[in-house]
Amino acid sequence: MGFSPRSMICTAGFRDRAITVSLGILLAGSAVGLTLMCSWLNTGAPDGFVRPFASSIWLAALSTFFAGDTIVTVWNGRSSCLCFGPTLEPRLCAALVVVELFALLGYGLAGRWDAFGWAWCLVITLSIAFYHARAAAADRRSKYAAVPPGYLDLEGSSVNDEFNHRFHGSGRDQPRKCSFRKFGVWIRNALRVLAIIFMLGLLGGSIFEAQGYLRYAPQGRFVTVTHSTGLSQTVLAQCVTPPNYVPGSYPTFWSEVGGGGHSMSDLWGLRDELVNTYGVRYCSYDMPGTGWSESSAKLEFYNGEQVSLTEHVMEAMGEEGPFVVMGSMDNAFDRALNYALFHEDKVKAVVPVTLLVDEFQTWRDFYGKTDDEMIDHAIAVLDQRELFGNVITFFPINWGISSFFIPPSPTYVPHKWAEESAFLNVQNEKQWTTNVAAISQQLEEPDLGLTEPLYFGANAKDLNASIPILIFGLERNDSMLDAECKDQSLDLDSAECRLIKFTYNKTIAYNRAIRDANPNNKLLMCGDPSLGPCPYVSNAFLINQGSHIKWFAKTLMDSLNISSVADRTPNEDPPAAETATA
Repeated sequence: MGFSPRSMICTAGFRDRAITVSLGILLAGSAVGLTLMCSWLNTGAPDGFVRPFASSIWLAALSTFFAGDTIVTVWNGRSSCLCFGPTLEPRLCAALVVVELFALLGYGLAGRWDAFGWAWCLVITLSIAFYHARAAAADRRSKYAAVPPGYLDLEGSSVNDEFNHRFHGSGRDQPRKCSFRKFGVWIRNALRVLAIIFMLGLLGGSIFEAQGYLRYAPQGRFVTVTHSTGLSQTVLAQCVTPPNYVPGSYPTFWSEVGGGGHSMSDLWGLRDELVNTYGVRYCSYDMPGTGWSESSAKLEFYNGEQVSLTEHVMEAMGEEGPFVVMGSMDNAFDRALNYALFHEDKVKAVVPVTLLVDEFQTWRDFYGKTDDEMIDHAIAVLDQRELFGNVITFFPINWGISSFFIPPSPTYVPHKWAEESAFLNVQNEKQWTTNVAAISQQLEEPDLGLTEPLYFGANAKDLNASIPILIFGLERNDSMLDAECKDQSLDLDSAECRLIKFTYNKTIAYNRAIRDANPNNKLLMCGDPSLGPCPYVSNAFLINQGSHIKWFAKTLMDSLNISSVADRTPNEDPPAAETATA
């Protein structure tokens, strides 16, 4: 069978149509998926879970771009108006396929199945683009081949006119020059460069997250909790028992941690101090959306049960108490109090760490604003935080460079786990997605909670008087507050500096009111000389972390009349449970 330019044209036309249809399906699917994921951003998918979306949005956007770019290339090759430049080189397309295959491997090793699926979509898109680029390059080379015997000169027959026009333009019908050709080519090449940079960034992010989850083993065991709505979640929980521990000799110390941006790894140093130095049993867990636990869910899917998560985890672990329930950071102390209110027979003490007043209510009271003005102010502040959180999520986190901006804390204890704690708390997409989603849910209904009394202060008075509340706070004098203003480059006479001092005084009044509600309650301040030396720290959240662990643990145990293991006599009768209820 002889060579036929017409058959070559027909083959190329069929190939181009097949490529266009395939890419059209990918383009439509990617565009629809991109739209849906953008609509779920910060709010969670219809099933209620707030899963990481940023990497999936990146990959869907890249798949949409490369599918559309290749369709334009196919159309451009069949048009006499070459306005958008040539196709990508086959070798570059092949390199992009290899890059995305490595990214796909990273998402798979990290268990990021949403991103894993979209990475496959991008691999298929780039593979089709590679096939077209390779075929188009072969077509271009063919125009330099000699015309087979039996055919007229390229200018001489209708068949060869068609062949010549299709692949490089005949002398009678050269491609028309579009007035915007240079601009179109520049825009298209700029987009390609950006797309390649983004692909390389996502490769780095996928590998960084994969090595994080592979490098560190979860500490504890996974349990499943189920809410009355039918919502089930898998959480990582851990109980650490000291050597030679006698069950029931001391209450179990149950630690509630965070809920927005903190996992139980924040308090590993405190865990080790309580277990090793004081010989007590310590339990905690990662809130959904943090650490190793499953993604969180929108608040309405909890049906108000999120504050009861403590009970669900205890039941799943088979823990029966009695407990000293501690709450640190975010709304953890609310969960601790809530459990105590409904299980007074199992609780020996409640330990809220850093009970702060609401920042927006404080702003309202300081400036003499109305509730409506407070809500408007809250919306403006939360909008900025949401934007900041999304920027962090889409760039440093997804490109694997977060460790350069958010390095492990040099004061973290124990230092050998500083990098692991940093990864679990601030260097993975799930954690940041949870943070931003919490802000977004506040924005959806900003009036809820802002105009109401704080949960702990409003309900602490209902706790059985035999259960002490041991409140830990940070004591500051005027010079410390002035130093804080200077650290923030604020004039000492500025309204912002006076707001800092007003907030501190209001916080102290709030803590004292809770203490005074029950004669068994105590307010234990880091900085109170009667409680021993406590290193100064500007962040009140850190008083049971870092260099403050020993002070916090000793002060807590002294309040419960629990001595250290080294100070106990061989036959000492543990008095902790009885003392706590005195």
